[in-house]
Amino acid sequence: SSRQIPPFRDLKQNEIGFEGIRIMCNDLNMFIGKMKADSIPFEESNGTYGKEIIIRDPDNVPIYVSQNKSER
Repeated sequence: SSRQIPPFRDLKQNEIGFEGIRIMCNDLNMFIGKMKADSIPFEESNGTYGKEIIIRDPDNVPIYVSQNKSER
């Protein structure tokens, strides 16, 4: 019998562990445009590296996409 793995749950403020996947993007605005064109839901926020968007994979794991500062 195969066990179901529960969907990813975000860490609480006092927890330590896997936070998600972080990607640096050369053109965040173009990437946001593609996400909107394909109707892929995302959240916008100000993260560690400035403006970022957060996408969720099918298991609810967050994928943080930030602008690559050296490419501006």
